[in-house]
Parts: sequence; C-alpha cells; structure tokens
Amino acid sequence: MAARYWRILWAIAALLAAGVTLAKPWPGDAQAAVVLGYDDALPSQLYTAVGQLNDVNIKATFYLTLTTVDASGTWQQWRDVAQQGHALGNHTFSHPCRGDRAGRGWVSAEQDLSRWSAQQLLADIERAQQQLNQLAPASERSFTPPCGDHLVGGKNYWAMLPADISVMRVPYDTKLPPVSPGITVIPTWFPVDVSAQTLINFTEKAARDGGIASVSFHGIGGDHLSVDSAAHRQFLDYLAANRNRYWITTTVALARHLKTVQSQ
Repeated sequence: MAARYWRILWAIAALLAAGVTLAKPWPGDAQAAVVLGYDDALPSQLYTAVGQLNDVNIKATFYLTLTTVDASGTWQQWRDVAQQGHALGNHTFSHPCRGDRAGRGWVSAEQDLSRWSAQQLLADIERAQQQLNQLAPASERSFTPPCGDHLVGGKNYWAMLPADISVMRVPYDTKLPPVSPGITVIPTWFPVDVSAQTLINFTEKAARDGGIASVSFHGIGGDHLSVDSAAHRQFLDYLAANRNRYWITTTVALARHLKTVQSQ
C-alpha cells in the first residue's frame, strides 16, 4: 500500500509537470502552480534574492546547507528570512556529493558521498533537521538531495528519509528510485545563466498545460550556478503581475495540495 501511495503521488506531480491537466487542480482556478526554491544558503540569496522576493510579496523555500550558514555566521539572517514568511528546507548539514562521478573534481574528500555510509548521511540529514527547527520550527519540511545523488554505501537513501520530511525535489530527468512512504516528489528545473524570457517561457508552458513550474536557483547575480539578478527580478515582476494565473506557493504547501487531490 505504501509503495502504491508514493507512486500515485509521483505520478500526479510528474503528469502535472509534464503538462497533463487534472480537473481544476489549483486553488482559485489558477492555471498552474509555481514554486520557487534557492539552494545552498548563498550570500547572493540573502542579500539579493530575499529583497527582490519581498519587494513583490512572493514567498519561496530556501534549502540551507548548514555548514555554509555556520561558516558565514548568518544564523540570525536566515531566522529573519523565515520570520518574513519564507520556508526553510533541508539540503543536508554538510552537502555531501559523490566525488566519483564525472565533473565532480570540486568535491572534497570530507564531502565525498562515495566514502560515506548510509548511517552517516542520515545522521547528517537529521542534524540539519534539528538546526532548521531551531531556526524555524516546523512539523514537516521539504528536502533537496545534494547533486541529485541517491546512492550511499550501495544503498538508496531516498527510501530511508525521516518521517518529518514530507516532500523532495529532484531534477526533471531523474529516473525515480523508491522513496520513503508518504513523500511527494516534485520534478524541478535548476536553471543556470538563463534569461528572464526563458524563465517566463517555462512558466507560461506550465500555465498552458495546467501543470507545475518548480524552479530552483543557486546564485542570484553572483556565487555559483548563477542567474543574473536583473533577469531574476524581471521574472519575479512577471509572476507578481500574473497572480491571477498562478498559484505561487511553497514546496510543502504544494505537496499538501497534491495529497488532497490524490485522496479525492
């Protein structure tokens, strides 16, 4: 039953993201759902993205790597972000990625997931949960796996996530392995160096199809894997001007809604 449950949830999210329309799936008869995420707790997010989001009253989910927060001494700043109505998601404490994959020369020995055990990684995720709950207590939280990796010590850790993680975002091209029961999986685009029009076109397609536009950024006008800050602002202005067409929400709220749709 549990396996069937997560398969149904994935199917709903994947179909919507791929453009298959369900009967009036979105609140307020919106044409599409839009969820914005920001990974890695980067300075450009704190000092550029948050201000731009607040200017147009759009709420997003920030997926914090807690070692970055600790090293930068930005605990209070991220607490303030949560108090402004944004959600904080789990991106692990240490951001481990498999260093044995092509193009991963930047992965340090300490962060090389291919050297970790499943127990070590799950402890790292739980440590992040505890720290996030100190910043912004929540009964459930969303998760983004660093680098999209799912194997650690020969085991699929996506099927071992704690119960207080209710939703996970993965790249669109992911071949989904089994995940923990009750977790909603949201196919997501991670844009790099794209124009505002490209972002708008992606969202317009979701509106035409009645689907989901799940977009996750890294740097905004700086840091790594970045999108130009002016393009980001133009995209937010577009969303704000089209609130009647889009249900703009957080990842956890989207997952709750999809579960409601599935139960009907």
